[in-house]
Amino acid sequence: VVNSSASGLLAQLAFLELHGLPDEYLTRWVANVHAVTPAEVSAAAARFLRPEAMTTVLVGEKGDSPLFSP
Repeated sequence: VVNSSASGLLAQLAFLELHGLPDEYLTRWVANVHAVTPAEVSAAAARFLRPEAMTTVLVGEKGDSPLFSP
């Protein structure tokens, strides 16, 4: 765990300072992550991801997936 050592804790505090985050950012982080809804994730994906600019890479043997064509 990042906060389990003095250096880890200092790194977290430096992160807060560097990014101008409030002191309670770390204590509220888990609750904030759990508060994100599937609709919000979908909206963010639609806004930032560009499927037309992506490349799909499949790794494995032929026959391992219906996506592999003969």
